[in-house]
Amino acid sequence: MTAACIYVTNQPNNRHDPGSYALAFGSNANGNVAPVQTIRGSKTGLGQPEGIAVDAGGNIYITNQSLPPSVTVFAPGANGNAAPFRTIVGPRTGLKLPTGIALDAAGNIFVADFGNGSSGPGSVEVYAAGSNGNVAPLRTIQGDRGALTFPIGIAVDSNRNIYVASAGQFGGVTVYAPGAHGDAKPLREIRGDRTQMNNPVGITLDAKGVTYVANGSGNQLNVYAAGANGNVAPIRAIAGPHTKLRLPVGIALDAAGNIYVSDSPQWCCPRSFVRVYAAGANGDVAPLRSIGGSNTEVESLGGAGIAVH
Repeated sequence: MTAACIYVTNQPNNRHDPGSYALAFGSNANGNVAPVQTIRGSKTGLGQPEGIAVDAGGNIYITNQSLPPSVTVFAPGANGNAAPFRTIVGPRTGLKLPTGIALDAAGNIFVADFGNGSSGPGSVEVYAAGSNGNVAPLRTIQGDRGALTFPIGIAVDSNRNIYVASAGQFGGVTVYAPGAHGDAKPLREIRGDRTQMNNPVGITLDAKGVTYVANGSGNQLNVYAAGANGNVAPIRAIAGPHTKLRLPVGIALDAAGNIYVSDSPQWCCPRSFVRVYAAGANGDVAPLRSIGGSNTEVESLGGAGIAVH
């Protein structure tokens, strides 16, 4: 199924396996169209799937929050009640409530972990490429200096710097050096009233290090210059009624710079949508395409759960 390139996670009514699932759509999907892949069933190990990432070979990585917390890895083209060929799970993994997931060029696996929520700190776990089973992370970033309050989104740039979006009204983006471990001080933080962040959840980067953030509140997507630091304004913001954004959570880019967003429902809207915006989009602009409707099987999209391959 090589045509598939848009991947999303679903948590219909926050159900555990087998109610949770992952979907893939063709690159030009639009409207109320059926997915080309649906990973769902008792063999998948999916339970409240949140983050999703795809490596260069097309393997699909998904974080699962329901007990036991895990990372499941599926073969390219996985469909139906397919079992993962690798699963990171067990007490040695350090996983508590995994959210976002990202990969570097070497295949190392970076997981944002919400931790114990309001009763405990969040963290970032880094696993070696090919990790499987009850394995310890290579490194864990956690501590007061890291400012990882409610980490959800995660991204890694070409230099292996680690970008984390921490949610909340006063959340922000923290950037860590390659090899950061323990109570590491961030290289940079994007945080403050001028940033226009409001519950930042999803994060992604382009090849130049320009940073894209989906705000879980405020119905807005923010774009920050490469190297942005401190209380800085975005260089672009997608917001307004024409955007159709309601609760953007996940964000991804394709090779041409088009912007893909998982837009979850609020009380007003029974279903989620995938919105696609043109590269360089700014202001109150309409999406190029929207994927949603009963045929799509898109219901309640997991936070940070969108990838493009």
